Amino acid sequence: MPVPKSKQGKPLGGIGAERQSRRKHSLVLDDRLLSKQYITNKLDSRVSNEAFSSSWAGVESIAPSKAALNDKFNALSVTTSAWTQEDAASTSSKTRLYDSGYLGVGAGSGLAYSSITERLTVDGNIKATGGLLLGSGAANTDYTIAFDGESNDGLLTWMEDEDYFKFSDDILINSTEKIYFNDTSQFIQGSSATVLSIGATDEIDLTATTIQVNGAADINGAADVSGNLTVGGNTTITGNLTVNGSATAIHTTNTTINDNILILNNDVTGTPSENAGIEVERGSSTNVAIRWNESTDAWQITNDGSSYNDISTSASTHGAVTIDNQGTGLLGLSTQAITVNDVMVKNSGDTMTGQLVLSGTSGGSGTTALSITGGNSAASNAAVSITGHLEATTKSFNIPHPLLNNKRLVYGSLEGPEHGMYARGSFDVEDKRRKVAIDLPIYWSSMVHSDYTINLTTYGDYNVWIKNRDENGFWVETNSDKEWSFDWNVIGGRKDAKLVVEPDA
Repeated sequence: MPVPKSKQGKPLGGIGAERQSRRKHSLVLDDRLLSKQYITNKLDSRVSNEAFSSSWAGVESIAPSKAALNDKFNALSVTTSAWTQEDAASTSSKTRLYDSGYLGVGAGSGLAYSSITERLTVDGNIKATGGLLLGSGAANTDYTIAFDGESNDGLLTWMEDEDYFKFSDDILINSTEKIYFNDTSQFIQGSSATVLSIGATDEIDLTATTIQVNGAADINGAADVSGNLTVGGNTTITGNLTVNGSATAIHTTNTTINDNILILNNDVTGTPSENAGIEVERGSSTNVAIRWNESTDAWQITNDGSSYNDISTSASTHGAVTIDNQGTGLLGLSTQAITVNDVMVKNSGDTMTGQLVLSGTSGGSGTTALSITGGNSAASNAAVSITGHLEATTKSFNIPHPLLNNKRLVYGSLEGPEHGMYARGSFDVEDKRRKVAIDLPIYWSSMVHSDYTINLTTYGDYNVWIKNRDENGFWVETNSDKEWSFDWNVIGGRKDAKLVVEPDA
C-alpha cells in the first residue's frame, strides 16, 4: 500500500528540503551501495567462453557461455560416422561411440578406429563396483569371454546345455588369491592352509580325470573319485574310505592297521565258493600263501606256491598239525609260548580230544622230533613246563662233554616203582658226643611218606646205627671212642604223585 505524502519524509537537501541543523561530525559513506560497473565485472567473471573439458570437474562457480557450448557440440561430431568423441583430434580421443552401435574406450593412440570391431572394445581394465554382468540372447546359447584375441588359449565359456563353465587353458592361482564356491567359506586357494575347500552340499565330479595333489589333502566329508587320484603328500581321512576299483596297490614299507579283524571276500552273499587268503610276493622266488579252502572247509598253507597242505582238516574236527621230519618243516621256538588246548587253539572251556604227534627218525643218524632251547635251572626257569604227567620210553640228559670237544655226555635217568625224592649229607663229630640228630628239610614231611629209607656210611673201623626216627629227621649213634664221621642219604616216595606200576593195557 502506497505511503501518503503526509507520511513521507522530506528530502535531505535541495529544493523542498527541510532546513537542516549543522552537522557536528564528518561525512560517512556507506560502501554497501554497489555500482553498476562493479556488478557487471562480477557477472562477467562467472561466465567462460572457453570450451569446457575434464578440467571443469568439480567447478561450481563458473558457467559455460553460448560460445563454449557451441564449440563443445561441434567437437562431438567432427568425425565421419562417429557420434561422440572428446575432442577433434582423433589420435587423442579416449571415448568413441559409432552410429553403427560399436563403442570403443581407451587411449586414442592405442585404440585405432579399425580395432573397434565389437559392441564394446576396451583398451585397458574394466572395473565394476557392484551389480551383475548379464548376457541375454537366444535359448541354449553359449557365452564366451576371450582373454586372448589371437588364439583359443584364453577362453571362459558358459556351456548352456550342460550348465557349467569351460576353461580352454590352465587356471593358475597364486599364494593369496582364491576361487570361491557359493560363499567365502568354500573356496580354492593356492596356499598351504587350504588348497581346496568345498561345502557339504557341493560336489566336484571328475568322471575320467586325474586328480593330482602334491601337498596335504584333508577331506572331512565323503570323497567319491571315479578316476585316478595321485597324492604326493600326507592324506588324512576322518570318514570312511570306499574303493570301487578292481585292484588296490599299497607301495609302502610299513603298513599299520588298528583293526583287529580284516575281512576278506566282504561282498560274498549266500553260499560261499571262492577261496580267500593272504599271499606274499617274493620277487624272483616262489610266492607263499595261506588260504581258507571253501571246498574242504580247511585252512591251508603253501611253501612252493602250488601244493597246499591243510593246517586243519576241517572247521569242526580240528585235525592235527603235521610237521615233516626232513628239516624243512621245523617249528622254531625262542621265547614265545605255545598253548594247546586241543590239537588247535580253540575257545576257552573246550575239551582236548586229540593229540599232537611229532615224529623223528631213530638210529645213530636219526633226527630229533622236537628241539627246545631255553630255561635256567638255577633260576627255576624251565624250558618246558607241564602241569600233569610226563612219560617217555627212556629219559636221559645229553650235554656237551666237559673234557672232550668232539664228544657229548649222555646219562640215563634212574627209574623205580614210585615217584621218589631223596636227601643226602655228611656229618663230622669232633667232640665227645656219641649221638647226633639229622634234620631233614622242613617241607620233607609234607612231601614224602614217613617210611623213607636211610643209608649210613662211616669213615673208619667203627659202627654207626640209627637210634630212632620220625617224619622230620633221625638220630645216629656210634661206639667209637674218638672223633667220628659218616655220610647219609634218605629216599622216600612222594605223597602227591602216586604211580600205578602195572595199569591195564
